[in-house]
Amino acid sequence: MQKAGFVPLSNPPQPPPTITVAAGQSLDNVDFRLQRGGAITGRVLDANGEPMPDARIVAMRRAQSSAPGRRFGPAPMQSGQQTNDLGEFRVSGLAPGEYVIAAMPGVSPFGGPAVAPTAAGTARTTTATTFYPGTTDEAAAQPIVIVSGAEVGNIVFTMQTAPVFSVSGIVVDESGSPIARAMVTLRGDPRSGIGMFIGFAGSAQSLDDGRFVIGEVPAGSYRVTASIMMIVGGRGPSSIGSGSSGVAWSSGMSGGVSGGLVNARSFGPGGSIDHPTEVVVADADVENVRVVTRRPNPQ
Repeated sequence: MQKAGFVPLSNPPQPPPTITVAAGQSLDNVDFRLQRGGAITGRVLDANGEPMPDARIVAMRRAQSSAPGRRFGPAPMQSGQQTNDLGEFRVSGLAPGEYVIAAMPGVSPFGGPAVAPTAAGTARTTTATTFYPGTTDEAAAQPIVIVSGAEVGNIVFTMQTAPVFSVSGIVVDESGSPIARAMVTLRGDPRSGIGMFIGFAGSAQSLDDGRFVIGEVPAGSYRVTASIMMIVGGRGPSSIGSGSSGVAWSSGMSGGVSGGLVNARSFGPGGSIDHPTEVVVADADVENVRVVTRRPNPQ
């Protein structure tokens, strides 16, 4: 049972009990109990002290997992929030406990056109994921204590900047031939720290020789995948197969043309086609990333 602004009495939430009803039987006194959740409100500012709109806000709790690098876990019953035009946010429906608040700059889910690689090693900075009270270091995040039904306000902090680097390489098929105009996507590694909350981190389209460059990438652990768009005309919606390496679907388009986006799994040197390419960005540009994907075949 769920209700906006309320949370389960147990923390962490326990699986609901199983109720067995026999034919003709009537059960009474089946009670469901919830408690009023807490809330955290505040504002996010940019480096100039101005309100920062459209920043993604995530409430996290100390992770119970012992996995290496896993410091935080998602707050139960929570989804990401965004700051409004005044930089304000409100995260509600929080169970009692300690939380940390992180703000992440918005990232467009659409990659840019194919571009030539930029000079390696160029020093650049960007707005980085920032933890309250204003730090990029997860370990320095200040916990916020929530009690049932209470609201903690005036959580104001400024987004910080961090060095960014590029991830470049080539997209090829299983025979080693370059794949042009493939969409290469970089996502946070869900197994490590804040990476599980980053989601989409950047994308780029491969050139005619299969090479790609994704810029403005902060330090962290990521996964790289490649997708191929195929247009099949004249027959209406069509399935596009991707073999055992990926998942395919089709969608109708105007003029009797159908398109399908095939997400093929990829692998790097020494890897397997069953695992995506893994990239760790530390303090320098990452080059020579090889993303292998299977070419889809129209059915």
